[in-house]
Amino acid sequence: MADILTLGIAQIALEPELRQNLAKMNIMIRQAKLKQCRAVLFPEAALTCSPDTLKIEIDLGLQALARSARENGIYVAFGYLDRASDESQLFNSIKVFDPQGEEILHYDKMWTVKKGSSPKLFEIDGVSFGAIICADRWLRGIEDVPAFCGAKVLVEFANNFADEWLPDQEWFWYRPRAVRNGVFSVFVNTAQHANYRDHAHLV
Repeated sequence: MADILTLGIAQIALEPELRQNLAKMNIMIRQAKLKQCRAVLFPEAALTCSPDTLKIEIDLGLQALARSARENGIYVAFGYLDRASDESQLFNSIKVFDPQGEEILHYDKMWTVKKGSSPKLFEIDGVSFGAIICADRWLRGIEDVPAFCGAKVLVEFANNFADEWLPDQEWFWYRPRAVRNGVFSVFVNTAQHANYRDHAHLV
């Protein structure tokens, strides 16, 4: 297990097109590598796409991020919008690639997909992590059970930009999560453009 683990938290502002977000993510992966981060974490829906994006375009974007992880020798964890087919609705998912570009976690947001099992733990240099996609924090099987199974770090990937801080309660989800479970609690959120929620395909 690593004694020191440096994580890059990429608080990305989303663009409406996949190619725009992919370009920004590739730049940030390289920046994280130059800053000697072992992993870079992007928020929910970081690889956002427009509603008419074909499934093959999404898959090619995922392949490009796997290649970027391999070329930079760094773990890359990120949220993205996926779909089962060109006719189906978009939904939120998470992937984690290791420094060889191999997938070590795939997790569909259960709040929208409403099926499947809770996400498994994944490791970064021997340190166990648990992943939470935004509203799935209300499911104890996703938020707390990973700590019972040995996770040392719980990461929430969100797309809420201005809604996660309350002045009178501060970080009201994340600090209690750390204390309750005896783990490190990491929060990675979008840093959004004004009025971006006018894009209805973000769910």
